[in-house]
Amino acid sequence: MRIFFGIDFPQSVKAQLKREADRCERFCEKASFTDGDNYHLTLRFIGEIDPAMLEVFETVLKETADRVAPFSIHLSELGHFSKRGGHILFRGLRRERGLGGLVRNLDRALKNQGFPVEKMPFKPHVTLARRVRWKEDFQKMAKAVKLNDLEVPVDQIVIMESVRVEGRLVYRPIAHARLKG
Repeated sequence: MRIFFGIDFPQSVKAQLKREADRCERFCEKASFTDGDNYHLTLRFIGEIDPAMLEVFETVLKETADRVAPFSIHLSELGHFSKRGGHILFRGLRRERGLGGLVRNLDRALKNQGFPVEKMPFKPHVTLARRVRWKEDFQKMAKAVKLNDLEVPVDQIVIMESVRVEGRLVYRPIAHARLKG
């Protein structure tokens, strides 16, 4: 099974992100847009695990949630970065103390269970599309689309499983824990 730790968004936020992605689509020559039900914020990607190991990751989830109080994140500007095969179009986040504390606690809990901590810096973003080729300059699109900051309350974290269902990528929550800290 393929898993990651993340923040799952309420349907209202997913619907807003879908509307924003739809507004960006006309500026793209080609792109693979994220399914509206799959919007989330990845905290740490784990990858393939033996299903028997899930209990250990659930312990990490609970330990992390017990140490962190609820907070909010703020989705801000559009951004992009290059990857093989095209650009990634994303919604960025303002720098948030609560989110940074959550990731540090998650890393500590993973390390306590004997898992290596990711060395790459955490760059939070919500992916709107992959393999993007622009019709026009990205900056022109970013100005034309004009997004407002979007506040998202965070009161739980989840372990998500990444699976293919009838050829479609689906991220489904398989365990969650309420933030209590």
